[in-house]
Amino acid sequence: MGGAGGADPHTGAGPAGAVAAVGGATAALTALLIVRTSDDARLTEFYQPRQVYGALTIGAMSGTGEEMPLLREAAAKAVPGVSLVEVYTGVDGGSAEVMPLSCGDEEDCGDGYWDTRIGGQDVLRYLTGREDPAAAALAAGKAVVFRPGAVREGMVTLGVWKGEDEPRFQRTSVPAIEVKPLQPGVGDALLPVRLVEDLGLRPLLTQLVIDPARHRVTVAEEERIRQGVAAVTSLAEVRVERGPERPVDIVFLLVFAGAIILVLGGTFAATGLAAADSRPDIATLAAIGAAPGIRRLVTMGQAWFIAATGVTLGAAVGFVPGLAKVWESTPDLVRVTGGTSDDVVASGSAIIVIPWLALAALVVLLPLLAGLVAGAFARAPVMVTRRAR
Repeated sequence: MGGAGGADPHTGAGPAGAVAAVGGATAALTALLIVRTSDDARLTEFYQPRQVYGALTIGAMSGTGEEMPLLREAAAKAVPGVSLVEVYTGVDGGSAEVMPLSCGDEEDCGDGYWDTRIGGQDVLRYLTGREDPAAAALAAGKAVVFRPGAVREGMVTLGVWKGEDEPRFQRTSVPAIEVKPLQPGVGDALLPVRLVEDLGLRPLLTQLVIDPARHRVTVAEEERIRQGVAAVTSLAEVRVERGPERPVDIVFLLVFAGAIILVLGGTFAATGLAAADSRPDIATLAAIGAAPGIRRLVTMGQAWFIAATGVTLGAAVGFVPGLAKVWESTPDLVRVTGGTSDDVVASGSAIIVIPWLALAALVVLLPLLAGLVAGAFARAPVMVTRRAR
């Protein structure tokens, strides 16, 4: 019998070449999946939310705050009856700022600058997610600090810059209370408006927030707010905090689809070559009375074997360029542990995620799909005819 593993010695075509082609495409696909899932893990691990998850914010960017009444009116019209949290994130004058400092001197602050917000009871409720006892301290003019260990003996240090042309820096200690936040990292400190005014500064309202604990904004409401804000000014940002979001990557989708097509195309082409090479075997099966289903199973088995061999080898080989690319592109990452269905591995300075589920589906399902398609399009067998003497 002429086996399915035969090849044309002159052209080099046959299952062996097809296995190599399928393996190459699968290796590229495997590397792409490892890089993509590792990038997603890095994005999730190091993403720092600016607001509480689910919160909608309307931020003014003009620096004057003159548009805030109109923005408040537009938001109230878009979502009637929903209260808006007023956050003073800047100080009138442009160059004047108030920031708690964890450093001793202005020159040695490093990362000592904090996310300081200015506001009242509604801001405290938003950042803590509850009616906190610290509300009384805030009303009394005390600063509320959310970073542990920053308040010492009931006081916290503030750095204050005054003046527009030549800002002057000064340090001062003010009464403070430490509170556990709803979401660590969102807001490091909250200063009451009265305290900022006592420092000789005038707070500037620059942000309106819809607290998700009081109202979850729907997609339709978000769109109405965006339209209302756009009608007022182009110098305002509407944003809903949904966590890390990766935009649709058209290039990735095209490359992914291309790799799948190459894997399947190579498999079907090799199946066709193997089928032509094994026609004597199929004819012999027909001559001895084998049912058409048996002959179809032979064709399906050829396609499955070629695809399974190529995909398995390619998936194994694809680990090398995938891991190398992740290691190269993430030189400064720190260790991360945990994971769900994937394994999240810390390798020195890189986060490497192995998408086992996707790779298993690739190795198992693609050969099955190749076999089914090959069987569905299998042609009728070559009939054996008696030779003329």
